[in-house]
Parts: sequence; C-alpha cells; structure tokens
Amino acid sequence: GEMGAGLAHELNNPLAGILGLVQVLQHSENPDPKLLANIESSAKRCSEIVSHLLRFSRQGRSASPLGKTEWEAIDFASIASEAMTVVYAPCRAGGVDLDSSIQQGLPILGDRDALSSALVQLLNSIRSACVEGGSILLSGAVEPHQVILEIQAKGSKFDFDSDDWMASGMGFWLAKQVLAHHGGELEEPPEETGTPKTWTLRLPRPT
Repeated sequence: GEMGAGLAHELNNPLAGILGLVQVLQHSENPDPKLLANIESSAKRCSEIVSHLLRFSRQGRSASPLGKTEWEAIDFASIASEAMTVVYAPCRAGGVDLDSSIQQGLPILGDRDALSSALVQLLNSIRSACVEGGSILLSGAVEPHQVILEIQAKGSKFDFDSDDWMASGMGFWLAKQVLAHHGGELEEPPEETGTPKTWTLRLPRPT
C-alpha cells in the first residue's frame, strides 16, 4: 500500500502536466487531432490506474473495515473493472490473458475499499497459479436475492507448487473474510478437477 501510494504521488504531477499541455495544444494552429486524442487518452488511462492504486492503498483512512451503517450502494461490476486494471500488468507479464464478459450492473451494499482490495488479492492469487498461455475471465449475474461474480481460469495446466501460489493463501483468506462480513461467500473449485477452474463470489442484493 505504501509503495503504491508513493508511486501514485510521483506519477500524478507529470501526468497533470501532460494533460495540461495537451489541452493547450488542442487550441493551437494545425494540431493533429488524432494524435492529440491518443496522447490525452493514454494520459487519462495512466491517471485512472494511479487513482485505483491510491484507492487500494487506503490512504487517509483507517485500515479497519467500515461498519454496516457506513456502507454505500455499489456496482460490484465497477469494482471488478478497477481490480482488473490493477492486476492487468502482472497478468500480461506472466502471459495470462485477463478479460471480462460482464455487461450489466451488480448492485450491492458494502465497503468499497475492502471489497476492492479483496478482489485484487483474489485475482492476483489465481493469476499466480496460471502458467503462460492461460486465461482468466470474469462474468457476472444478478439473481432475485444475490449477485454473482465468477472468475474462470483456463489453461493447459495450473502450477500449484509455485512459490507465488504457496504464498497466495492470504489472498483467499482476505476475500473470504470480507465476503463473510458482507453476508456473502467464496465458493472454490474442487482441487481434483482439471481446467477450467471457477471461483464464485456471492453477495446479497440490497433489500
């Protein structure tokens, strides 16, 4: 968290400068609109990543979870999108594809920071077991009393003997604790099954 916060603050100033210069150039004579649009889009993307890193670092607030009276209405699909942004680079570096087929909102009540951090930890843990050439796909569904987020990992095999995977227990423990605090649960695939493997997150819908 401290490393992420430090990196975010280091990047925010030059990113603000880049955006400012682009906005000035957009009003100059004969700028290349397509090039400038690409520059601005890339800078905003970096700024978005920094924003997510700051969220996960939990800057400016206690590390303890929010009480239920402080919970807010959240689209769990947006949390999934943020978490994917954070773990995308590690997945790509390991040769693992990361994608989502979520096309609708997943309305819940909860502690956004706690849920975001838990999902990042969970995705990173699953990534650590995927060998190069594997893939992770997120999908979601809304049922009358609950929302469901499925994380499906595919690949020729999974490496459950790697140091990263052996150290991933904290990610699963955190996810289970946070989901239980929200009245939900994490269903894990049986160890003996092959590929694909699916982890299912269930959370109650607001009443």
